[in-house]
This record gives sequence, structure tokens and C-alpha cells, in this order.
Amino acid sequence: MKGRKNTHNVWKEKFGKFLTKKSVNVPSLTIQSIGSGETFQDIDCLYDNVLPHYMNSSPISSLEGNDNVWIASSMLSRILQTSNNIVVIEKEFPVGIIGGREIIKGVRKNPTSNFFSKTISSKIMNRKFYLDSRKVTLQKILEQMYHTNRTYAIIQNSKFDFSAVSVNEILEIGSMSQSEITAAEPTERKIVTCKRDDSVEDITKLLAEEQIEFLMLENESGILDQLTLIEKITTDLNFLEDVNDFLELNASIFQFQTPKLIPEKLPFSEICKVMLKIKHPYVMTTKRLWTPRDVLEILMQGRV
Repeated sequence: MKGRKNTHNVWKEKFGKFLTKKSVNVPSLTIQSIGSGETFQDIDCLYDNVLPHYMNSSPISSLEGNDNVWIASSMLSRILQTSNNIVVIEKEFPVGIIGGREIIKGVRKNPTSNFFSKTISSKIMNRKFYLDSRKVTLQKILEQMYHTNRTYAIIQNSKFDFSAVSVNEILEIGSMSQSEITAAEPTERKIVTCKRDDSVEDITKLLAEEQIEFLMLENESGILDQLTLIEKITTDLNFLEDVNDFLELNASIFQFQTPKLIPEKLPFSEICKVMLKIKHPYVMTTKRLWTPRDVLEILMQGRV
């Protein structure tokens, strides 16, 4: 990666161009409640009406602020198929969250096993998170996620009872939507690329940035995201217990994820259903890549 003038390259090769012009007219979108069956024409409706508490309430995964990062990393690697953040609790109330970005930032400062065993969670947690009641509108949740670059929010059910709105909930909502959008919908997304011989130091530097959710192998279809990196650290590398030069290794130590290939005619709701079934929710056509961030943006556009 060193020596390249611009790491924000658009990935292209046999799968075609991912950088295209966005449609001027956004197809209208409606959402059907999973509970009542009622159809909502926009997202200015109560979140609880779309995903009722009694039907879809994912409990938060939480730990105490004095628990070490080893525990946070272990929990995160186990729940990544349904959620992407751990909530730090103090006196039974959320005070911060820990996602892949927080752990990666910490590893960059201290790339040793001591970071995991001797650093407490409150030292690396992000105090900027979104918490609201079940009376919040879906529009507000989506807006907060979009502007904070984090597909995660906390819903307070009662004084000391909380639920998570994470990747799965967003994909669930997308799967209940009706829209003219298909997998062929163009995008202006810029794909940040890397190479297998790039150093882990360069890889983690990019993945620690707020605007970057994943990296794609240059001229290939492999994807490396924050949680894949954390999985490697917590399993094969045993929390860096016997690794003294982690940042000097290269990207080839990671298992890049291959997006599932889907047809261009696949409707938006079906795209979300496919993503719900796979551990790493990335799908692609021959011309573009779809991620949960794209689903979030489509849902956001549905309000105009």
C-alpha cells in the first residue's frame, strides 16, 4: 500500500465497474409491518409498528466497564452474525459501545496480548451512541445510523431493559419493503482497495477510519472487514499471545470473504433476505456490490 498515491481506488476487473452514476429518480418504497401486516408509505412511522417488541427484540450484548478487552473481543466475534457492537453497562445503564473500529484502534496503539488482557473496556469504548425509546420513529433511527456511520442503535424498553437495532434488524426491515429497486440499481460508492502484500499496519489504519466499513482486494472480489480481522485475532492468533510483530505481517494472513453472486433482476427485498442468511452480508452482481450500508441508504431514500 505504501507508495500508492490514492488508496481510494474503485475496484474493477472481471466483475465490471462498481462506480457508476446514481439514478436521478429514486423509486418509491413501502414497508409492511411484520406484526400487523399494515403497510407504511414512508419511514416516518413508529419503529415498534414495523418490528413489534413481542416479535423482534434482540437483547443487547453487554459487559461491565472494568471487564477487559479480551472479553469484549470474544463476545464480538461470537455475535457478529446478528450484531456488530457490544454495549458497556454501568449501574445497569448503557454508557458506551465497542465495535470492531474501537478494538482495531486499540490494537494499533498496542499490538500485543497485553492490550486484550490488561486493558479494560471503558478505556476503549465509544461514548457516542444512539439510545431512544420504542416510540422513536424508524426515520430517526435510520438517520442516526446514517450520520454516525454505524449500523447500531439501542432501544430502551423499560428502566433497565434494552434492545438492539443492528444489522439484522435493518435487513429485516428491508426484506419487508416493496420497491421497484433491483440489484442492478447503480451506485456512486467508492470502494477502498488493498493488496495481499499490504502490511497489517496499513490495513488496520484504513479500517480504523470512520468512513470505511471494509476493504476489497484489488482486481479480485475478496472482502476484508473489521470483524473478520477480529475473528482472526481471537482464534488463530490467540489474542496475539505468541505474535510479536502483528502490524508487520501482511494481509495474506486474513481470510477474505467472497460476496454471494446474485442476479441483477433480484428485487430489493430479496437482496435483504439473501443477506440475512449469510454470516458476512455482502452480495454482488457483475456490476456492483451490496452491503448493509447500501440497504440503510435505500431505506433512507424511501422517505422522500
